[in-house]
Amino acid sequence: MKTVAAWLYGLQCFLVVPGFLGAFYRHEMSSSPWKEFTKQAHLHGTGDALFGLYLYAVFYSLPVVLAWVYLPPYVRREFRVLLSAWAGYTFFVFLPALLQVVGSGWLFGVWVAFSVLVAAVTMQLVKEVRGPSGP
Repeated sequence: MKTVAAWLYGLQCFLVVPGFLGAFYRHEMSSSPWKEFTKQAHLHGTGDALFGLYLYAVFYSLPVVLAWVYLPPYVRREFRVLLSAWAGYTFFVFLPALLQVVGSGWLFGVWVAFSVLVAAVTMQLVKEVRGPSGP
């Protein structure tokens, strides 16, 4: 049953996330669910607006789910919940600013290069602190 639910959620994310990111980037939709709910309720009714809220929930739950799944197994459950919630909230808060950075072009390229550099250095430091992993 867990596998079926995971596949259904993954399929929904596969359909919703690219569409929402494109609509946000093209300014066809607001990244704020409450603004979009009001607009959709006025234009199409409450039922359509509630379905839109469900799609926003799928979209904004993805960072939480990914953080939960990809955190190392030695992280305690309470801290795992906190880190997953933090990842989701951070994505929710910084998405509008990130979309503006992506729209400016060269700044995004510099940010990606810097992020890759920081990730590479951090991974080396984590491996050195934890020691080599082996059987």
